[in-house]
Amino acid sequence: MLTKNERRYFKSSDSTQVLQSLQGTLYQWGIGMHQIGNQVWEGKGQRPSYGLVPKVGVTMSPAGQDLVCVDVRVTGDVDQSGVIILVVCWLFFFPAALIIMFMAHGDFTTKQGQLAYAMWTPLSNLMVQPPPMAAMGYQPGPAGPGR
Repeated sequence: MLTKNERRYFKSSDSTQVLQSLQGTLYQWGIGMHQIGNQVWEGKGQRPSYGLVPKVGVTMSPAGQDLVCVDVRVTGDVDQSGVIILVVCWLFFFPAALIIMFMAHGDFTTKQGQLAYAMWTPLSNLMVQPPPMAAMGYQPGPAGPGR
């Protein structure tokens, strides 16, 4: 419900530039990135809005000949104060809890779109077409019932 996944392809030679651009953009949005694995970075925002904090994961993986695939996942992490307010409203004034939930969802989905636009716009000139599925090792299975 509060998760948005995006995938873009770049030349392998541009991978460092892509990562630096993503980290810089996310830093401007208050999300510090740190490496948690081989070609995997994660960061969490510092400023909650309606009790939701953005959490971003970036994964870079090879995708065929001289290409790198960048997967970005933006999720909403519930802040402790947001949980407390929601529970109190849910117990004592149910309509207010529903209003807060709808406002938080609308605000977060708007911010997800703005963040995606801010991340990919500086990199638009470096993006390439995704490779065909056969080049990535995908082989369709045999046709069976219901296909």
